[in-house]
Amino acid sequence: RTYNVGDGRLHFHIKAKDNAGNWGAVTNYTVLVDASAPSTPQIVQLSQYTNTTFVTFNWTESKDSDSGVDNYTLQVSNSSDFSTTTFYAWVGNVTNYTVTGITPDATYYARVHSRNLAGVNSSWSDSVSTEIDTTAPSITFTKPSSTGVVVSQDVVLVVRTGEKATCTYREGADSYKSFAYTNSTYHETGA
Repeated sequence: RTYNVGDGRLHFHIKAKDNAGNWGAVTNYTVLVDASAPSTPQIVQLSQYTNTTFVTFNWTESKDSDSGVDNYTLQVSNSSDFSTTTFYAWVGNVTNYTVTGITPDATYYARVHSRNLAGVNSSWSDSVSTEIDTTAPSITFTKPSSTGVVVSQDVVLVVRTGEKATCTYREGADSYKSFAYTNSTYHETGA
């Protein structure tokens, strides 16, 4: 007989009788029906930039009141549509995982979903991204001139960096100071 039921537990009590009329002991069996997906975990937004070739991804715990959650899939890609995969695996019943060996100087996207004990997956979480940047910015002086000789006592330093950066400077053993204009590829101390 086929039973068409919703999510929940079915308790069966089974006994057998042989041809001679002998009844065996009752055997009890419980079936858990769970066709509902677990809740969607939410991956935690990463720092916009990181300077390592490993990244730890964290997410919220998924819930499934019927059978429980038993695993999470983490997908990491260098394309926002996940058409290529850098890392794709079931990582266990955990809420964080460290992916190693990521190629530097690229942007990576990550998302996660959960699976319950019945094998039903949740939806994918929203994706998060981080840029892996292991190369320090280059600095080129543009002012004062290459001779380093100036006419004014109000010395203005101007430098350009090979990528967006923030710059600081110091004169002699003084403490470092921030450039007046910075956080781009153009940096100026001001007079």
